[in-house]
Amino acid sequence: MRSGRGGKIYGIDFEVTKKDMNVEPTVEEEVPTPDDVELDDLIDKVMDIIDEKIKISQAKALLKVANYDINKIEYAYELACKQENIRNLIGWMTSAIQNGYEDNPIHKVKGQAPEETVEFDEYMEQMRLEHFANMEKESE
Repeated sequence: MRSGRGGKIYGIDFEVTKKDMNVEPTVEEEVPTPDDVELDDLIDKVMDIIDEKIKISQAKALLKVANYDINKIEYAYELACKQENIRNLIGWMTSAIQNGYEDNPIHKVKGQAPEETVEFDEYMEQMRLEHFANMEKESE
């Protein structure tokens, strides 16, 4: 709202309308949390998997993110070991579990396109198979 010669603003009117919210809440599948004894065993397993010293709260956080699946934590740790310069190991592993990081080795050869390196890898695999087949024939 404005008034006067300069059009000085002296107030604002808001009109608020409420939407009809008839949205059904989504039911997320809950993973059953283990009891205290099982949780302690899982925490011990996580601490055994990870070579670095971590806190119990960090192990619990990893377990919760991984839905108490030790295999996910073990795979994330294997990926972390292959990486360089990870400043926050638990944070990286949490992100790896949540985002489903996968181990995709990258073969780079200087001066060649990625397609050429894939063809080269396939060629080398074929040569290895032929070599082993020839060795088996010679040994018979």
